[in-house]
Amino acid sequence: MLSPAEREALGAAVYAYRHAPGHIDCTGCYQCIPCPANVAIGYIFAYVYNNYLLHGNMERAMADYTVSMSPVQRGDPASSCTGCGVCMAKCPQHLDIPGLLAKVKQTMGK
Repeated sequence: MLSPAEREALGAAVYAYRHAPGHIDCTGCYQCIPCPANVAIGYIFAYVYNNYLLHGNMERAMADYTVSMSPVQRGDPASSCTGCGVCMAKCPQHLDIPGLLAKVKQTMGK
């Protein structure tokens, strides 16, 4: 069990993460996959993009986005999205996934 101080620190960290400007409210549940275009939606949103927004470290984000996210390990980048919308019907957060992937593509360059 966490102490009250630990719970408070954890709550502050979660708040900072979820309220970073431009944050994508993806929980990383992966219900949106499989994607017909093999886009690594949850990984891109919950791990790569939101961590980039929180820490502002583009070099680390690009390493996570390119090296760690090989098609074999995670899937394809945001630029592979065809906009088919299959993922949107599965998303419990009702995110505009194709639109958000376009935002990631613009920020990350692929």
